[in-house]
Amino acid sequence: MKKQHKTRCRQRGFTMLEVALVVLTIGVVLGVSMAAKNQTASKSTASEAAFMDSIVSATFLFVQRNYRLPCPDVTGNGFETVTSPGVCAPSNTVGKVPYLTLGVPLSGPVGTGMDQKFTYGVYRGGGTDTKDLTLNAERSLPTPHVAPNASYMNRDDFKQAVINAWAAAATVAATEIYVTGNDADTGASDCSGNEVANMAFIIAFQGSRDAPVNDASTVTCFAGPGKPFSPTYDNLVKAVSFSELLGVLSR
Repeated sequence: MKKQHKTRCRQRGFTMLEVALVVLTIGVVLGVSMAAKNQTASKSTASEAAFMDSIVSATFLFVQRNYRLPCPDVTGNGFETVTSPGVCAPSNTVGKVPYLTLGVPLSGPVGTGMDQKFTYGVYRGGGTDTKDLTLNAERSLPTPHVAPNASYMNRDDFKQAVINAWAAAATVAATEIYVTGNDADTGASDCSGNEVANMAFIIAFQGSRDAPVNDASTVTCFAGPGKPFSPTYDNLVKAVSFSELLGVLSR
């Protein structure tokens, strides 16, 4: 009779130790699975961030050679969209990256790959020549130079344009490219309620979750760099300030 009682006790279910071992095993399996997913996401993000860095580097090289920033590509052909050589249309502030103008190597023809996920915006200064960063113009102070003077429309003129734009941006203008908060140290990501700062130029990548890189009604607004990834947001934003651009020009 005692033996039968012991047998029935053993058949009632798992012991606490067995349950603990099962829970531990499930936890390890889930942990490995999540780690694998995170590694895959990190690799993907790293490749996109590396490509973004190559775009920024090419843009800096363009500035050093041309004393201006490139115009956005609004036609999708890979070249900056201009009305005449080196002149953007007044409304041409945000578009695609002009890869072919910048000489950025692509894995496929323009418009067929990851290049379509990138957006480029540039500070235009309200169409004023003294602040338009896409324009190579004479801005020397206090007296403008004239051709064929070696200082005519040179690097110093573009530095002056960046300084002029920086001063104008002391009050954030929503008509120019700007960043809102990043839902962290710079406050809420809110294009209408938290306009943080105008920028010299911005490169943004639209991630696989298809969150827009800028606001539907305000295409000049971009999320603040460093906004945390979430189930609905995985974009990357690189915003180059006026001071950073001046640093590049001083190298």
